[in-house]
Amino acid sequence: MTSFYDRSLEQFFIGCENGSIWKWQNGNVQSFVVSDNQKVRQITANNTHLFVWKEESVTGQDHIYIYNILSGTLVNSVISSFSIASIAHSTGEKILVAGNDNGTAQFRWLQSDSEALLAYFTLTEISPVQHVWKALNGGVFALHDSGLFYYSADLASMQSVTGILPNNIIIDYANQEYLLLTADGVYRLDTTINNSVFHSQGNIIDYILLYNK
Repeated sequence: MTSFYDRSLEQFFIGCENGSIWKWQNGNVQSFVVSDNQKVRQITANNTHLFVWKEESVTGQDHIYIYNILSGTLVNSVISSFSIASIAHSTGEKILVAGNDNGTAQFRWLQSDSEALLAYFTLTEISPVQHVWKALNGGVFALHDSGLFYYSADLASMQSVTGILPNNIIIDYANQEYLLLTADGVYRLDTTINNSVFHSQGNIIDYILLYNK
């Protein structure tokens, strides 16, 4: 089971191992996508569409299904030629699909109207990628086998984040910084990506930040 919080519309999506997706909003739970016997591995979204990485139960083939974020109508689907490790919203329509092919990291863009994964990138860091997270200003964080890296918008530049191996990264929009959740505790990281401060101790799996309106 996996979940995704859509901050713009204040709704949760819960993906299940049978392929079904449920939506929670304002205390109400409803079926969003019915079961198709494909395991939901991860969910992300832009402003208009939900992107769902599913693994086919028989072949193990990775697919990304794209749904209208309001109605749940399927609008597109794409098959990946490499093994997907993670997906994350970057900016605007763009979703970053990260994975590995023969032990080498692969990054591709995907949009709601894409017929295939777009744009091959020649990466400086090619060790296998484990996970990617959305960052501010169109950037992304990527956890490779060799460590954590920050990629600026459109993957134009890369910075190493030394000494921190997160299980999860949460954006603190109010303070314009990041919470990096590790097995040892929580680190705060500013947008320069250079200054990290140990915030609290304990193996925290997830954070949800709620702001007064």
